[in-house]
Amino acid sequence: MIGSGLARIGADHDKAAIAAFITAGKKLISWHDGSDGLLSPNDHYRNWTTMTDIAKFNGLSDPSTATRFFIIPGGSHSAGQTLQEVDWASSIMGWVEDGIAPTQMTYTFRSGTTTRSLPVCQYPQYPKYKGSGDINGLSSYSCES
Repeated sequence: MIGSGLARIGADHDKAAIAAFITAGKKLISWHDGSDGLLSPNDHYRNWTTMTDIAKFNGLSDPSTATRFFIIPGGSHSAGQTLQEVDWASSIMGWVEDGIAPTQMTYTFRSGTTTRSLPVCQYPQYPKYKGSGDINGLSSYSCES
């Protein structure tokens, strides 16, 4: 689903090929784990920004109509674990089929015996605790810059 039409994607991805993918009208959600100790989310964001600049050069006036970037709060270099903890498929399907671009999703995971839910915010926003409420509950957080 997400690799359709892309030759290489990942840390060494082909930014020009991804730019061509979104310039052709396809949608792409890109994300990085916020606490990744192996690959920096800042490097990923820099690559994503370069890719959107290439897409603009290729004629896509507003790359946000085709791609979004998210950082998973507290996520570590998980080898795909966050694929199961965030409903990426519904987000991309809602965007492609219904025209509803994602701005926030939910990251639900277990920490020991506790289940936690945090918002996954469109970058540069990041989850901020509201100051009261259950620290494990989604409603206790808002997405803020």
